[in-house]
Amino acid sequence: MLDQDDKEAMSWSFAKLIDHWKTKHAAAAYVPAQQLVVPERRYRYGKNILVGEGAEFGLFLAGVQEGRVYYDPGIKLEAHSTAKPVPKKRSQFRVSSKHIPNLYVSSRVVDACEEAGQI
Repeated sequence: MLDQDDKEAMSWSFAKLIDHWKTKHAAAAYVPAQQLVVPERRYRYGKNILVGEGAEFGLFLAGVQEGRVYYDPGIKLEAHSTAKPVPKKRSQFRVSSKHIPNLYVSSRVVDACEEAGQI
């Protein structure tokens, strides 16, 4: 990735990106969820699950090039109130849910309630 002056800000080996993408995303299910924090933390999940298959790395690269996939540095500082704070990195690439199908050769929405009855 380049900064605004076209200087390298960060980089990943192509092999590492390809391997990670194929391993993690070859077949994935995306479950819609909502979180309510007040008055207490609660979650609810939707029944319409997006299933993506065929995570070709070229589709990921096209998403990056077109701005649909973006880098989120995700750095936090633990023990920040101590003399030795510890930075923790959990950087990742993100994509808006509406663009997830673009990352797969095929995708479909599955009703989890109907599918559960067929097991």
